[in-house]
Amino acid sequence: MAAALEEIPIIGSLVKTFQFGAGGVRTDGISTQPSTNGEKIIINFSNHGDMVNQVPSYTMEKKVAPYRIVCNFFGVRYFQYEQFIEEASQISGVKQVYRVITLGDSEISFVIELEEDMDYEISEYEDPGRIEISLQRKESTPYQVYYLKSESMMQGEALSNLRDEYAEEGASIVRTSDGNYCVVIGEYQTEEEAFRELKKLKNQKDSGDIFKIGNSASNENP
Repeated sequence: MAAALEEIPIIGSLVKTFQFGAGGVRTDGISTQPSTNGEKIIINFSNHGDMVNQVPSYTMEKKVAPYRIVCNFFGVRYFQYEQFIEEASQISGVKQVYRVITLGDSEISFVIELEEDMDYEISEYEDPGRIEISLQRKESTPYQVYYLKSESMMQGEALSNLRDEYAEEGASIVRTSDGNYCVVIGEYQTEEEAFRELKKLKNQKDSGDIFKIGNSASNENP
């Protein structure tokens, strides 16, 4: 099916272009056929073999430390991760791509980690529905970032539960420099700002010692 869809000419109507945000429609049981053309990441969607008219619900978030795009799709049950990761990792400017394990059986999540700060554009199309992600290099200088981070661990239910528990605080899962993963919250300019947010988090959610203050360059992993 993926090969068949790749042969279909790029058609459809542009709905919007953006760098981060949300869109799509509520649905379920959707399959994805991700691919690349050497410059763009292209994600097509189908239902029982037929291409769908609209993109399923999604969110796209821009994060730093390291520079990355966090992609979440809802109402999607089938995603060809291995093929997608292999192809997307070959695009210029992409450092690595990895799956984020989710607890819902109709939610997929993955991270596109960038080698440096880049200009990028996300385009949503309909009739048929697809997402395109384009990247372009730009001049940038890394800077110091502070954040709240959990302990480093392997991906699994515990890490996903922690991310979901602090979703309102903007929590995300990121691959660490040692090859494991952790949950991070916030992108602060100073250690003092990070400390205030950590204190607030402990008071509001009784988070105890789950999080500590971390820091790294904006292009480096925790």
